[in-house]
Amino acid sequence: MISYFPAAFDDELLASVVARYHRNRLVSVVQAENEKLYGQRHQRTSVSMPTNIAGLQANVGAYLQMTSSEMIDKLTFFPYDYAHVSSVVRKNAKKKMLVAATGRGSAVARFVKRPIGMKVCLDCMHTDALTVGTPFWHRAHNVEGVHYCWLHGVELSLAATEYFDDYYKPLEALHLTTSTKPYLSSHSERTRQLLMEFARRANSYLNGEAQKKIAYNIDSLGRAFFTRMYPFAARSKRIDLTAMESHFISFFGEQFFEIMNLQLVPGKKSNWFRTMFGTPEQRSQCETKKHIVMSMFIDEFLLPRGRLAPKAAKVLSANPAGLWLCQNPAADHYGTLVMQKVETSRMVRGRATQVFSCVCGFSFSAFDNERDLQGQPVLTRVRTPGELFIQRCRAMHAMGTPLSVIAADLGVDVRLVKQILAGTFPRVAQNRKGIPAPKSEATLAEIQKYWNKRGRICTPTSSKRVDHENRDLKYAEEVISAAASISQQQPAIRVSRNRIRKKVGISNYILREAKAKYPRTLDALRCTQETTSEFRERASKSDECC
Repeated sequence: MISYFPAAFDDELLASVVARYHRNRLVSVVQAENEKLYGQRHQRTSVSMPTNIAGLQANVGAYLQMTSSEMIDKLTFFPYDYAHVSSVVRKNAKKKMLVAATGRGSAVARFVKRPIGMKVCLDCMHTDALTVGTPFWHRAHNVEGVHYCWLHGVELSLAATEYFDDYYKPLEALHLTTSTKPYLSSHSERTRQLLMEFARRANSYLNGEAQKKIAYNIDSLGRAFFTRMYPFAARSKRIDLTAMESHFISFFGEQFFEIMNLQLVPGKKSNWFRTMFGTPEQRSQCETKKHIVMSMFIDEFLLPRGRLAPKAAKVLSANPAGLWLCQNPAADHYGTLVMQKVETSRMVRGRATQVFSCVCGFSFSAFDNERDLQGQPVLTRVRTPGELFIQRCRAMHAMGTPLSVIAADLGVDVRLVKQILAGTFPRVAQNRKGIPAPKSEATLAEIQKYWNKRGRICTPTSSKRVDHENRDLKYAEEVISAAASISQQQPAIRVSRNRIRKKVGISNYILREAKAKYPRTLDALRCTQETTSEFRERASKSDECC
């Protein structure tokens, strides 16, 4: 008969309560004392998934004043680990925790993740010592994915314990003198805020408030919401997961995913982000931390943008002369509300594209539903850089600034900087035949004048049929002469198929797709090219002659 057992504190682990009992009773043989607590042989109280809780409650339930089910909900990670699984799996997991363990593993234990170590908050340790007289192990600090204290907003530290060194070592009671060490790498303030929000949501899961306060359920939002935010195509019911995945990664950042140990390969069909938009059975197989991260993305990114996008589109249609921020970094009025001219360009995947023009000559395009939290358009493509922008690019290039630094300073792609410096931006729009497509209908004389400037004195509308037979004979002769020329070079190089092709100027299309039209050329290539052994033999003879 157990004559004493300590009462459990708020947010305390069951293993922590048992550890305090062993410390207060000065227990030297833990296994023998556990047989009294659990009513049968019991090695140690597990941190992640304790078992035989019904036997423990039968002996100490009067001191804890809890039922077996209440002990599972208030003293273990069960409300967090099994928050998004099916009711059948939850029921089976509770059954496994109530009875004694019959083996080293369990079919339902795959949802439980072994902690990386016992984590503590130094501020909570001192606060607990002042309020309840002793520090203890908190549930909210040791669930998977939590790295900050939700109450004090400080980083957690790893406490020294022998629990993870040996399978038979029990968890020790926490003391103020327990040695601790930081384990998180340096990270940004943005990452700290995200980790804090994750810790608050994880704590709400432990207290049973997650389903009431977090607007996350994908099924309740409906696929129509995500289709409207990220349409795959016009009038399509599919979601553009590639675009959403790009925003998802940019919202959290690689630093956050590294700390959370959430590897995400962009574009991979089987990554966990895309699984979250699969069937309910697929989502139930994902860990709780993935559901929390997804809920943060929906609540803090998608829902605000979903509410702002229709509002911004309405303002655009009602007042097209509204003020917008200038996004030209080379202008003195950069970031001020001076842009007034907005006009609709075209429809892309069911979304209208607006072109925003400024008095400095800078213009950019943006989708009508791409807005930040202030309702300003999100730049997608520079249409006209303007004279100020071009002068800034050339001035920085003249000073020897690398192109990548110029692009980063001006907030554009490095390819745009290269095109501006080469004088090829903006490019002339062309149709499929390579003929420029002017804004107004061009006459035949204007098109011919365009080609004459580029050294092609011909009428692009008149096309002659290619004589493949004569071209085949010509290529075959050139291949033979090119092979002879390559073989005479010093130092000796191998007469390979690729060297002959490049010297003659034969495209890969002829060798791959038009084999039937150029049989003599292919035979000439096959006969003139050298193998590695033939080249070595020729090279050795050349060295002997020298």
